[in-house]
Amino acid sequence: MAIALMSAPLCSFAVSGHVFEWSGDKDAALSVPAANSAFTQISCGFSHTVALNENGGVEAWGANDQGQAAVPAVYESGVKAVAAGGFHSLVLLNNGLVKGFGENADGQLNPPKQAARKVVAVSAGLFHSLALDVNHNVYAWGYNGFGQGTVPSRLYQNVSAISAGAMHNLALTTWGSVDAWGDNSTGQLFIPEEATHDIVAIAAGYFHNLALTADGEVIAWGDNSYKQCKVPGDAKKNVIAIAAGEKYSMALRSDGKVVVWGNHGPDKIDAPKELEGRVVSMSIGGEDQIAYLVSSTTDLDQDGMVDWWEMSNGLSPDDDDKDSDSDGDGYTDYEEYLADSNPSDEFSHLSVSAGMDTDGQVVLFSPASSDRRYQLEYTTDISSGEWKPVPGKSSITVSGAETFGRIQVAANTDGFVLYRLRAQLP
Repeated sequence: MAIALMSAPLCSFAVSGHVFEWSGDKDAALSVPAANSAFTQISCGFSHTVALNENGGVEAWGANDQGQAAVPAVYESGVKAVAAGGFHSLVLLNNGLVKGFGENADGQLNPPKQAARKVVAVSAGLFHSLALDVNHNVYAWGYNGFGQGTVPSRLYQNVSAISAGAMHNLALTTWGSVDAWGDNSTGQLFIPEEATHDIVAIAAGYFHNLALTADGEVIAWGDNSYKQCKVPGDAKKNVIAIAAGEKYSMALRSDGKVVVWGNHGPDKIDAPKELEGRVVSMSIGGEDQIAYLVSSTTDLDQDGMVDWWEMSNGLSPDDDDKDSDSDGDGYTDYEEYLADSNPSDEFSHLSVSAGMDTDGQVVLFSPASSDRRYQLEYTTDISSGEWKPVPGKSSITVSGAETFGRIQVAANTDGFVLYRLRAQLP
């Protein structure tokens, strides 16, 4: 499992985790819906983000002026990949069919019939779409003003990866070279000689490109208005992943360091230092939006609280603070971690109450986290130290949409009963 810090690009990456988002203000993280959901893929468009959760369902947030973030209910499951374009979103179903939602003025949501043949990957540009099938064929549709919607015949059964830029496309051939077609206004189709062999990954930015060699070196070409093609020295070796957006380029090194370059000005966004050693992939989008996917199992300070949870709740992932009580509410930070309450908010802690409703006795608790499992136990003699699971459905999980949990209990015939709720990690 993993996490992310995110933005809005024309490229996507797959890992299981949680999403955080940065944009514009380099010191402020954006709030992300379903921040505790576990995702397997994130993809950012011009100003919206689409994510695939671990249950095969699609979630989206950000701009929605064209319906690009309004996920139809039919995509709550059965999806294996997503891609966010300028103002539209693509969905790849488990059966290999490509669907979509959002803007369709240029037919970017209408894949050709041939694209129904076991598609394995999708990518979305500003107003066009791409798909790659199991036989290494590429399909393109939507806006074709620069020829980006017409796939060159030389690529027939010859492609292993695709990436859509704003108005151009990149393809990684099966023999490790880069091919490109579409808009060439900034030289993005002029592939350098070193990108014609031994390439293992590609990333199309809005008007520039990145390629990663088998030796871990980043190659860049195309628009350099923001110095996004000026690869720094520490991105010229040991790189394992790349990302390209409108104004930025990024590289993830094997030592866990993230290198960011581009937007050559006073508002340049650098990789937050607290993420070093925790990032598993990243994504970049329009304007100054940058996203990271961070491992959800990493605990570098070994305090028992995973780093993504500490970062999302105002704690330092580099300090052993499990015995601290950051908000002074009488509960340690570790106890709040177990309850998934907010250790920086004195009014946020696990609250349990018992009462009656029309169905009989009931125990209510809040907060209720979909990342926890809850076990209700009882005792009639607290001095004995003996606790037993209550009869009936005493162990439950809750959905991400619920803000409180509810456990129905059998009628008590033992007189005085004391309940306790155990919150368990996944």
